[in-house]
Amino acid sequence: MFHCEDRIVITGTLTGVCYAQGMTSYLYAHQIKVFDYANVFAYPLRNIIRDNAQMIAKAHRVSIEHVNNSHLRKEDLVSKVLLQRGDHSGLVHILSAM
Repeated sequence: MFHCEDRIVITGTLTGVCYAQGMTSYLYAHQIKVFDYANVFAYPLRNIIRDNAQMIAKAHRVSIEHVNNSHLRKEDLVSKVLLQRGDHSGLVHILSAM
């Protein structure tokens, strides 16, 4: 019998940057001004993650659905997709959230 989890959730803390002084020190060490955090650090990283998700979605012919309602059950969204595509193995859906 083959068993597979339906999702993997990775959580953790970046202890060096999980508080204001730590993040300020990190930015300073990388010559990034605190006020440039969004444009120099966060947005490029966000773009890399978004571009990779789009590449994976295209390769597997699945859509990316933005979910802006925290009360919406993500399992219900995936169940609807499974009804349309069938219950075969592979990537089913990609959810995006803020």
